[in-house]
Amino acid sequence: MVRFLVVGMAALIVSGAIYMIIRLLGNEEPTVRRDVFCEGISFEGKSLAGLTMEEGRLQVRAQLEALNWNMQVRCGEERVPVDDLFTGGVDELLTEAFAYGHTGSREEQGEQAEKLKTDPIEYTVLDLYSRERAEAFAENFAEAKNTATTAASLSGYDEATGELLFTDPEPGQVLDQADLVLRIEEAVEAGNFQAVIDPIFDDAYTPEEMPAEYLADAVRSSYRKIGAFTTETTPGNEARDVNITLACQAVNGTIVPSGGTFSILEAIGGTTAEQGYQEAGTYVGGEVVNELGGGICQVSSTLYNAVIFSGLNTTERHNHSMSVSYVPAGEDAMISYPNSDFKFENNSAGTVLITMGFHNNVIWADVYGMPLLGEGESVRMVSEVKEVLSAPKPQYVDDLSLAPGTEEIISASKEGSKVVTYLIREQNGTEVSREFLHNSVYNPKAAVIRRNPNPPESSAENGETSAENSGTSGGESVSGTEGSASGETVSDTEATAAGESAAEN
Repeated sequence: MVRFLVVGMAALIVSGAIYMIIRLLGNEEPTVRRDVFCEGISFEGKSLAGLTMEEGRLQVRAQLEALNWNMQVRCGEERVPVDDLFTGGVDELLTEAFAYGHTGSREEQGEQAEKLKTDPIEYTVLDLYSRERAEAFAENFAEAKNTATTAASLSGYDEATGELLFTDPEPGQVLDQADLVLRIEEAVEAGNFQAVIDPIFDDAYTPEEMPAEYLADAVRSSYRKIGAFTTETTPGNEARDVNITLACQAVNGTIVPSGGTFSILEAIGGTTAEQGYQEAGTYVGGEVVNELGGGICQVSSTLYNAVIFSGLNTTERHNHSMSVSYVPAGEDAMISYPNSDFKFENNSAGTVLITMGFHNNVIWADVYGMPLLGEGESVRMVSEVKEVLSAPKPQYVDDLSLAPGTEEIISASKEGSKVVTYLIREQNGTEVSREFLHNSVYNPKAAVIRRNPNPPESSAENGETSAENSGTSGGESVSGTEGSASGETVSDTEATAAGESAAEN
């Protein structure tokens, strides 16, 4: 009995010992470190073993910087950088690499670590490449560089027939995104990270596929004359007529694209003698003088009125220093190189064409485009004189070639004015709105009078009468002197120039 008890106790002791050994073996720490990359993992030939996740990230990023990614897409003269297609995948790749030897049971982790010793894993930049990122770049590039199809547009007119001329429609350009992605991938696979890629753009439509609304016949029906105006010149001033003709020829046929701005100074391009311009009367600092290009302000004023009637948006306009005869006060447009311009913006949906000409002392301006005004709608200017500015005292010029005591008006005096101009909108002839357009101030002008200040000669037929007349003449001379005191005496040369220039306007 005792023997059986001893044997049983021995068996229990052995079993307990075996159990404790098994427990101890089960609690043994694994040989794989859990905070670093396992042996056998590398990126572009450089080991990650023993590095923490952050250390591995820094190492891989430094390797990518050394690759000098500078891929570009050429678009005309512009080169657009391709997005870095590698860096965005670093964290995902490192997370995958770090998982080797750190996932699964302890036994599985150990097996993975052992396998890496005989079958290492080598990552390359190709493992970082993402087609999705390349496709996203191609899509963004297409959005920026694709062009819309443009309809036929007004390009000019046939002077012989008066027919409007139109361009052909231009098909839009559409990027072949799939081809661009393919070319990027080929450059990446070849290790050409500084490649310059020429993308392929295809026409949005072939000529046969072009929608009817883009064709010239359809567009032509949308255009018409939207503004017109004429002014008359003074006959007999050849130099002024030459200048007007040249300015009209320079402006005639000008095309202003939708959203574009017209400048008459740019259209005329200067008024030099080399261009054929001559000296004619013009206003300078409130005075009338002869200068090259005198008269072109009538061209700009004529066009200004046509533009107003068309509904286009005037962005710059100046009045003359003194009023002119060819348009009402407040409705002129003075120009002077280089600073005083007449400009308007093409705020219509289509191209604007300007035609101008000069014939039989009449300047005409026509504006063609897509109507800005609705059916039955019209606009016009109304100018109101708010204040009359009195003419200064006359200017006298002594001229002994005249009969003594006589006067001759070289140029008449002219009152000035302060004028307010309104833009009137009408519907079927009924005013619907009135808005302030601009103010204009016109300086007054003194009369210029030529005179012989000497008293009239005495009559030789009657001595007594002569004596009386002599006394009377002396009195008139005093009166004449008083008259001179009330005015300003100027030289004969100044007066002659002023008188001739005034006639030219």
